[in-house]
Amino acid sequence: MLRSLRTEKGWTVDQVADRLQVSSSKVSRLENGLRGVSAADIRNLCDLYGVDGEQRQRLTELARASKQRARWQPLGLPYSTYVGLEADAASISDYGLGIMPGLLQTADYARAVVRAAVPKWVPEVVKQRVEGRMARQQLLFSEHPPTSRRLSTSQCCTGWSAALPSCVPSFSGCWS
Repeated sequence: MLRSLRTEKGWTVDQVADRLQVSSSKVSRLENGLRGVSAADIRNLCDLYGVDGEQRQRLTELARASKQRARWQPLGLPYSTYVGLEADAASISDYGLGIMPGLLQTADYARAVVRAAVPKWVPEVVKQRVEGRMARQQLLFSEHPPTSRRLSTSQCCTGWSAALPSCVPSFSGCWS
């Protein structure tokens, strides 16, 4: 969004940096999301680009939201970048071949899958991964959930339900 505002003006990163009296690398990092953006950064960029009203408010809200710690961060998941992208997605497509997609797994199902995938993991790591999946599911019940499409083979349920009947997910509201 910041890059498109700059390119609409026909300016280079260096030109914006000169006008704001900051380094070119700061402007580039702001545009690429590699640096947190402050309210002052947004104010200065909006002033420079002539942005006001609703778009300015939206950029300010995005800057404020970027400072909030996501609900899965305390879990220390090694795939937190993926979870962050998933949380910000407008649409999610899941394809489960043999295993129910993570967003649809119950805690028991997730625990069984994690234990089967890496039997040597200690209980604390298994618990962390299961809690991570349960935290990710909150996205489906948020105020503005992403649209979603899921394609799963029948093995996702039948293959695991024979061994673990209590693990079959029951997200009837999530199927479409």
